Amino acid sequence: MTFGLTPQGFSIKRLPQIKSEIDNALRTSLGNGINLLPTELFGQIVGIISERESQIWELANAVYDSFFPNNAQ
Repeated sequence: MTFGLTPQGFSIKRLPQIKSEIDNALRTSLGNGINLLPTELFGQIVGIISERESQIWELANAVYDSFFPNNAQ
């Protein structure tokens, strides 16, 4: 799936997709043995980063919607 501005409009990444991408990137860089459980250090870092990135996607979507009076809030 394509994210961001597309011919069909703006498509945002959701939190589960972001978390999965960060998990995969860490496993690729540090190995499959890395513990990414939410109770572990790296899992907590992934949770924090993915939540913030999700908020950025939502903000970008709000900015995009602001160009359309019917969608603006």
